[in-house]
Amino acid sequence: MKKTLIALLIGSVTYINTASACSEITHSFDSLGTYSARSMDFCSQLPTTLVAYPRGTQQKSNNTGNQALNWSAKYGYVTVNQPSINKDFAADGVNEKGLAIHLLYMGETKQPALTNDKPIMDSYQWVHYVLGNYSNVTEVLNNINNYQIHTFPIQFGKEDVVLPIHFAIEDKSGNSAVIEFVNNKLSIHQQKNSVMTNEPNYNAQLSNLTKAKQSTQYSIEQLPGGADSANRFVRMSYINENMPTTNNSSNAVSYMFSAINSVTVPYFANYQ
Repeated sequence: MKKTLIALLIGSVTYINTASACSEITHSFDSLGTYSARSMDFCSQLPTTLVAYPRGTQQKSNNTGNQALNWSAKYGYVTVNQPSINKDFAADGVNEKGLAIHLLYMGETKQPALTNDKPIMDSYQWVHYVLGNYSNVTEVLNNINNYQIHTFPIQFGKEDVVLPIHFAIEDKSGNSAVIEFVNNKLSIHQQKNSVMTNEPNYNAQLSNLTKAKQSTQYSIEQLPGGADSANRFVRMSYINENMPTTNNSSNAVSYMFSAINSVTVPYFANYQ
């Protein structure tokens, strides 16, 4: 993991009492490698632990019956776990090859119906599956149609709920992708130096970004300051496109903290 994704584990969580206002940014600093940071602005406190999984860890997809995927981790990895949800529930992680993954809320997620012809991967465990089995973004995407990713209910508090989610992945080369389910279909967007917030879906976010660039909003004087996902997407995209260059890793970490702090939603009453 040398020179890559340092900010992932340093700056991965900022907990506040909101509905769902998570953001993630990935930036490649040339010779320094790829850095990532995210906020976790969620509706509840989420106690967090860092957990290391060595090569050879045996795992199995939950809730999937005889279509479950079983695997032995090819690569060692570290995840940011939220054990109050589930002991293995991980919102972020990075493996020894420099591949990282992030899980964010997206309320408009609509996943396809399950079929009997492919193995099934519980989406809350997909972080583990990706980090244990793949070394880069291309490998993940080349194999993603060999199984089904599905979000099953989990116990949150005293209730069984489905948390609709989408994913961002990146590797040390700077390659990144956003993966989500829109209108019952898998949707994948690849680009370098990506950002991801919540709903609307990524195509709609890019459309909003295009409109912002055609207006006065896309400048340091007029960047949208709102807390909603679309405003955060535009604001962080501008910051990402205008990130200072550096060959100093401490500066790179500082820049990533600055970027993610710019979209972290402050405490205030009745935010939904």
